[in-house]
Amino acid sequence: MEEDGYIPKRDLATVQEVLYKRTARGLVKRSKVEQAHELDRLYVKKLERIKSGTEKKPDESFSGIMQEWLDYVESFRDVKTLKTYQRVRDIFMNVMKADPVPESKHFTRYTEELKKTMGDNSVNSYIRSLQAFFGWAHEQGRYFNEDRRKVKLNTLRVTTKEMGVYTDEQLGTIRERIQAKLDEPKTVKRQGWVNEMRVFVLVNLTGMRRAEIHSLKLDDINIGQSHIKIKDCEVTGFKVKGRREERVPISNDLASFLVDDLTARSQDEKWFLDNGKGAMYWQSEIELSKRFKKHQVALGIEGVKPLHGFRATVCTKLLAQGISPVIVQKLMRHRDINTTLRYLNTSFVSTQEAVEGLTLSGHQVATNLKKPHNPLKKLA
Repeated sequence: MEEDGYIPKRDLATVQEVLYKRTARGLVKRSKVEQAHELDRLYVKKLERIKSGTEKKPDESFSGIMQEWLDYVESFRDVKTLKTYQRVRDIFMNVMKADPVPESKHFTRYTEELKKTMGDNSVNSYIRSLQAFFGWAHEQGRYFNEDRRKVKLNTLRVTTKEMGVYTDEQLGTIRERIQAKLDEPKTVKRQGWVNEMRVFVLVNLTGMRRAEIHSLKLDDINIGQSHIKIKDCEVTGFKVKGRREERVPISNDLASFLVDDLTARSQDEKWFLDNGKGAMYWQSEIELSKRFKKHQVALGIEGVKPLHGFRATVCTKLLAQGISPVIVQKLMRHRDINTTLRYLNTSFVSTQEAVEGLTLSGHQVATNLKKPHNPLKKLA
């Protein structure tokens, strides 16, 4: 208690920090007993710092609050997400300059700054990330206006475009191009072409995400039980979406490819995209997209994202074949079924079969009459 009788409150930790612990397998939820022990440990640690006078006082400046938010994010989000939020902080702090608190003009400047280097969808993504900070700050009792209203940011109005997908012909030409490289005399670049074919086959037979393929270990491929396990990877910083390990089914075609592929590997290999000596061939998942972008340029393919386009193609094909959206959602591992439906490119869907099923109930169709009625004749 302070001299004026005020009892200051101090935070021990965030809810996420108490619920989850970091392990070699990534974040793991603590049991209720472990949560109680963790709270006791944090309490003793905090009390010792208060008594010794070594407790670090929180920085209540706007930049300090943003850093506190980043520290919170780091406790349960992957490295990639953290870096995005750090960039959001850097850009926003730059447009604020020396101003102590955010104002409406800063949000306008922030949006204009983003538009210089990003498309509208990416701009909205960064606006939503900044909104996440203000939402967190409001929950923590940090207010940036006199009436303590929650800060709400406006996103850009964007015309929704259909997801770009590959045609069967384009898929064929990409595969032929990779195979042609593999058929050439062996060179130091051959391992790169081998891995490109691995990516091509896996993404087109599962719809897996780029980061999932990049972080995939051979130990997580179980042909006997016909599934691939998707889990966190400490080496790459990859975190499973939804914070829950997933299993992707292996089809007969994929199993056949994997058997041949695994048989041809050296015993030292550990990664699906291995360099042949037990290390990752590409250190960054972005390299995968760059490789397939080169194929697009060489073949004149436009309007499709280099690697994510394969995932969109898989989703579109399944939906166009009449597979239940719920099943496709489960395979794509989307939380919201609307996300799955947004992947559907309607140019792949034929409406002819639908109209052939339409009838004039209780009436004869005009073409079956001896003298077809022509409604346009009266207008002549």
